Amino acid sequence: MKLSIFIFIISSFIATTIYAADFFELQNAIAQIKKINDEIKAINSENARKQLDAEKLTDDNFKPKYRELFEQFSSISRGTSRKTSEETENAYVERTIQQQKLNERRLAELTAEKISALEKVHNSFKDDYAKLIAPLNKELKILLESGYPLDPDSLILKLGAYNPKTQQFPVTIENRVKKSSNISVDSKSIESTTEYTASPVIAIESTLFLPKVEADKLSRLYRKNSGVLRPEIRVRASGEIANAVIVNEAEQYSMELIDGEFMTAEENEWRRTERNNEPLAGRFVRIPGGCFRMGDLFGGGGKVEKPVHEVCLSRFAIGVREVTQGQWKRIMGINNSKFKNCGDDCPVEGVSWYDSQEFIGKLNQLTGKNYRLPTEAEWEYAARSGGRMEKFSGGDKLDILGWYRGNSDKMTHSGGKMMANGLGIFDMSGNVWEWVGDFYGEYSKGKQLDPTGPLEGSARVSRGGSWGSDSTALRTTNRIGSSPDNRHNVQGFRLALPMP
Repeated sequence: MKLSIFIFIISSFIATTIYAADFFELQNAIAQIKKINDEIKAINSENARKQLDAEKLTDDNFKPKYRELFEQFSSISRGTSRKTSEETENAYVERTIQQQKLNERRLAELTAEKISALEKVHNSFKDDYAKLIAPLNKELKILLESGYPLDPDSLILKLGAYNPKTQQFPVTIENRVKKSSNISVDSKSIESTTEYTASPVIAIESTLFLPKVEADKLSRLYRKNSGVLRPEIRVRASGEIANAVIVNEAEQYSMELIDGEFMTAEENEWRRTERNNEPLAGRFVRIPGGCFRMGDLFGGGGKVEKPVHEVCLSRFAIGVREVTQGQWKRIMGINNSKFKNCGDDCPVEGVSWYDSQEFIGKLNQLTGKNYRLPTEAEWEYAARSGGRMEKFSGGDKLDILGWYRGNSDKMTHSGGKMMANGLGIFDMSGNVWEWVGDFYGEYSKGKQLDPTGPLEGSARVSRGGSWGSDSTALRTTNRIGSSPDNRHNVQGFRLALPMP
């Protein structure tokens, strides 16, 4: 079973230099970075020296031209500095002004010629420098962006005590190295980190989110062998993490750190799609396929919950919360709920089974997905945290699990206020009754695979009880049949999604 892993890395994780055993690959990379930086520094120094020499040579070449020009100015000045007998005073002033303008223009032309010559020198050195430096920068970029594996035997992963309320494990990943070994590199000529760590130090504190069913399984494996979870980390020469993976040795799958969360590649794609559709469809949890005994396992449920029979289901996904008033308004443009003042995060109610189908049709058109109502078997399997022996969804303590007549104040409440069940799903006991896809009818006998209920009927199944129900209605095995066109302020629904 693939796990859903969420990791929240504290700020010190970003700031702390990462560490692990000295790994030759990392050391060699840092040595090569230092070598390239030294080569770039030498090229810069030589290039600067040659450019200064070329500028001096250009300047020296123009000195005689300036001397010659200034001598011409002096000669002309001597010959024209006096007014001739034929000139009027105004004519003499005009001639002097024109000569000054001519001298200034000739000086400007010579200066422009010198600037142009210097620019040619600069461009020539710039082109030559680029040819020399380009392959070095390319190699340097690869070295700086690559990830170098840390010795997995030097990494220590510790799994803390599971918190069922938040559904999280505390996780720490540490290393035996207690002090990093840094190498300073003069890199003023390039945009790169100036200090690299050949023996980095890792100190990660995070949390690992896991539904209770899978958490119990992992806890048992971890108690038998703490090495069941093996961290694999690659770091850049700067000490930043390039790639981090946790491998579950027993289950033979790995979870990569992506956008601050450890997840499988499949989970990453799932999350991407789910996040895109979340404003319209809400969040979903993936339910692994499995078999369970469906029906009244506790007694006292009446004939409609019998016979208890074995059901096997393919994997599917189901909404973490009931469809909300906010979602309904975004899709349908209206809100007919009685408890509008409860807010957009409260479940939509007063919707018929046919209304739910219209909503789902429009949602699928907008998203290109195949949302639907869960089957009755899927609903019970999810409500019982993956088919566990649970009287109410999440356990036996109803007052912390669901809203019903005894605690609801005769109204609905925002989703997610009560404790989630073992799969991280809220309000499957209470708040509003939930339509499922099946016609209402007697259970079939014998083992079934992905059952969808009777082929026809006059009523549709509702599950879970509501804010107005007594506690017995909120049992996970309880089922009622209702006319599909009935609209009651205790009736809502939850979405499901088939998984490939």
